[in-house]
Amino acid sequence: MAVAISIMAVVLVAALLGAGIPKILFMVSIDPAHATPIIQVVMDILGVCIVCVTGLLLLGPKAAAEQWKVH
Repeated sequence: MAVAISIMAVVLVAALLGAGIPKILFMVSIDPAHATPIIQVVMDILGVCIVCVTGLLLLGPKAAAEQWKVH
């Protein structure tokens, strides 16, 4: 469940940034083609953060701590 919600959130954020950043660059008279590397880098970072936060919120901090516990 956590993975499905994370993927949906990542896709939604990517779509919003993919549409928004080129428009913002166009409004400030910068070539919108420069948005591609910006979007890729931002989505790499945000994607990992979204997956980690979603998993932590849905599973709780105890689930994460128990998984890495040494037996």
